[in-house]
Amino acid sequence: MIFAEPSKMSEGDNALAIMTSLRCFHPSRNGSDCTGKLSTGGHYSLSLTHKEQFSHYKLLRRHRSELASPGRIVYLHSPVPCDFSELSEICAMLQLSKLYAITDTQLSNYTHAEIVQRLLAGGARLIQLRDKDASAKELLDAARECLPLTRAAGAKLIINDRVDVALTADADGVHLGQDDLSVEDAREILEESKIIGLSTHSLEQFRAGLRTSADYLAVGPIYVTNTKANPAAVVGLELIAAARAITDRPIVAIGGITVERASEVIAAGADSVAVISALYPWPEKLDLTSRPDITGQVRKFLTVLSE
Repeated sequence: MIFAEPSKMSEGDNALAIMTSLRCFHPSRNGSDCTGKLSTGGHYSLSLTHKEQFSHYKLLRRHRSELASPGRIVYLHSPVPCDFSELSEICAMLQLSKLYAITDTQLSNYTHAEIVQRLLAGGARLIQLRDKDASAKELLDAARECLPLTRAAGAKLIINDRVDVALTADADGVHLGQDDLSVEDAREILEESKIIGLSTHSLEQFRAGLRTSADYLAVGPIYVTNTKANPAAVVGLELIAAARAITDRPIVAIGGITVERASEVIAAGADSVAVISALYPWPEKLDLTSRPDITGQVRKFLTVLSE
């Protein structure tokens, strides 16, 4: 949300006070939970056009890395006139779905597009296209095949690692690892509206991630995982709790998360659970036509996560 303190404003002043605690952008949150500056909660709106709201969103994103202290308020120049008596909820994309579904063709024996179709049918609305073995062309072709599906469903498609593929395909964002391009380099390449996530595997890396403009930070592996060839050491629920204690930026937990474990991961402080292998359960009895029930598994996760 963007707001200003009337006592600090003069008539016609276009300065904005921007709350740095990202939970303040959530529509159902009480603003006083974030800064103590607001005495009332609930849903606020501001009579701005979508274009004006987006210009505010870009302003906030541009300066977010400078606003590292929770609850700190910084006044910036607004690109459009505002009615400062109300608040504007302009950062809906920062609200993560509780399920972050990740594609894997080897585990599923489906193509990426076939996986995405089944994920969407189950209700997934945040999907990452991940294929460590694919060439740039193969990943780009897969992204171009999947994007019409996700956009028709109102879902977001994030590309794993490859900023070039995300840019060329016009995907909704990119997820970066510790050895990939930096968040700020990716931000220079991609449009301001694109989502950028960053993987972290320790509290030190997480703190470093907070100094970037990443839209969300992933932590893990939370449990033992076989998805990666050389996974980082298991960090457990403790890292989620420690990370949540120092920020309200969205946190994605990843690594060995199953339907049975999902609730405790959210309870520890994660906003979303990223899931790979648990989305592709094979039947006990196999034949030549056997395939995992991806749609059914997504529904199981969403049921548990909605409780």
